[in-house]
Amino acid sequence: MDPSYCRRSKSEDEFALFVLPTLGEHSYSSRRPMHTSILTGARRVNEILNGHEDLCKRHFRMETDIFQALVQKLRENDRLVDGRDVSVEEQVAIFLYALSKNATNDTLADWFQHSGQTISYYFGEVLSAITELYSVYIRPPSLHPHPILSKEKFYPFFMDCIDAIDGTHIPLKLPADEQEPYRNRKQTLSQNVMVACDFDLKFVHVHAGWEGPASDARVLQDALNHGFQVPPGKFYLVDAVYTTIFGSISWY
Repeated sequence: MDPSYCRRSKSEDEFALFVLPTLGEHSYSSRRPMHTSILTGARRVNEILNGHEDLCKRHFRMETDIFQALVQKLRENDRLVDGRDVSVEEQVAIFLYALSKNATNDTLADWFQHSGQTISYYFGEVLSAITELYSVYIRPPSLHPHPILSKEKFYPFFMDCIDAIDGTHIPLKLPADEQEPYRNRKQTLSQNVMVACDFDLKFVHVHAGWEGPASDARVLQDALNHGFQVPPGKFYLVDAVYTTIFGSISWY
């Protein structure tokens, strides 16, 4: 026997007999299923799509018929397929609810009664499927002058202008240790996004990813370095913050 061995006292034995069963119960309770609501994600989505017409707009920022049309488009060519427990309708609902409510993974897991892993997986699947639609719905800007530019007060000054560019700040949430690079001059957290828009108010280019403090001119320069092009003989309309950018970017 080890001479350093010392048997526990009676009080220590009693403490162990009291604590161990408690630890066992806690361990068992932590393994209980969390998402046990009878209102599953599938039922919730079905109620919304078949309920009042404002419900779909309230939760998914989209009319019901447009939601169904988007689902049908994503089903085409097997861009999205029904999962074992999650239909395409619910997959799209998860994605749209996350965007419209800026919902966290935990919120989505509770709302749709799925694990966080399942939520993350289908959010990624829908995101990938929707990006495949860009070639269907997004077209390069027309190089022909917009009819509005033929008006006397615009012609011939803007006859070669095809679009307008400006920056916008998109609010975001980050862990405390990652916030500082994104704190803008108003002391809020944001991402500086450059957007190009045509004269029909349609987006033709979006350059995202820059931190809030980044200047609009810097974001534009980065866009020009990464594929954004100005057609020869044409120009984009911008404001004075872009005056450090030269070439076919004109400001007024």
